[in-house]
Amino acid sequence: RVLRGGGKVTETITAEEYRRRQRGKFAPEEPKRPKYRNEKKLVDGIMFDSKREAARYLEIRQAEKHGRIRKLRLQYVFPIVIDGVRICDYIADFRYEELQHGGTWVDVVEDAKGLRTDVYRIKRKLMRAVHGITVRET
Repeated sequence: RVLRGGGKVTETITAEEYRRRQRGKFAPEEPKRPKYRNEKKLVDGIMFDSKREAARYLEIRQAEKHGRIRKLRLQYVFPIVIDGVRICDYIADFRYEELQHGGTWVDVVEDAKGLRTDVYRIKRKLMRAVHGITVRET
């Protein structure tokens, strides 16, 4: 039934009708595309943020099996601290040690990048300034 009060026309509905309308109002829409158009990918039980990162992981695992790298770590967190103030964290996709021609092992910090955002560029520079680490991009 329709009620009139205070110049407004309002409609009285049942609780069931209210729930039905709410379901329609909040019905799931078409899934949104990720901001940077990346597609998540599951490899070895690990969910990677992009197909590029997953493919690079498989390459690194091969190198590890052949003894060219060791101590592989994923999503390694580097705190960026300046004058005792924590500014942010840099999360590297991969960190490992790589065998050089002279037989020495070198620490490598790597990021599988598709799109280099402004925030990423700043954090990459902070890694160099604060930790003395040059991030390898693949």
